Amino acid sequence: MRCYAGPATTAIRERHAGPGYSRISPLSWLIAYDVQHGRSNLDFSSWSTHPDLEPTPTQRLNGICDDVRQGIMPPRLYRLVHPEARLREADKDLICVWSALARSTRR
Repeated sequence: MRCYAGPATTAIRERHAGPGYSRISPLSWLIAYDVQHGRSNLDFSSWSTHPDLEPTPTQRLNGICDDVRQGIMPPRLYRLVHPEARLREADKDLICVWSALARSTRR
């Protein structure tokens, strides 16, 4: 699935790039754990088709927008360390539009 949605989403991603301290132990271990945990919960290269085992693509795409709107993503601890990672309403709108577009192309 193509995850790139244009220059606006690239700008959001670039604002949230990893800091230099992400390469220093033990912070690097915590960051690696968070990344691994996130990828295990949302992997765009592997979509489940078994709703009894894990969420379907549509459920995951709905969840992206829901998590952003509810303030679950980015995680609170990350936002505390990186105040610039707080998503603006326009960022949230863009992410929700992207997830709706991605849902519509999955059908």
